[in-house]
Amino acid sequence: MPWIAAIPNNPRVAVVDKAILIVDQEPIYIAQRDSNTIVWELDPTGGFYFPTDEKKHPGIEFVAAGGYPKLLANCTRGETRFKFVCTYEKAKQTKYMYKITVTPDDTSFIDSDPTVMNG
Repeated sequence: MPWIAAIPNNPRVAVVDKAILIVDQEPIYIAQRDSNTIVWELDPTGGFYFPTDEKKHPGIEFVAAGGYPKLLANCTRGETRFKFVCTYEKAKQTKYMYKITVTPDDTSFIDSDPTVMNG
């Protein structure tokens, strides 16, 4: 299998054993601009997608945790249920925690707490 480099603004998300979320980058390192976009993407054949009810179960939600501030970002599902998009203005160079949530059926959920590092 060929080696494929990670794309910082387009992290891939996988579900292992129907229980564990893996993001292909940890942390996601963003070389900031004045306006920034990150698009998380699930494999459309993997059986999981970002939840339909974004208010109750946001697919991506930045949080203040571990002594790190909350990144003020606008996050919403992308053009398909397998993508989640967050946009934000240039922010302090530090680590930001986020929660990622996926589902196979909109009734059960798997989540994880990876990070983004702004450069």
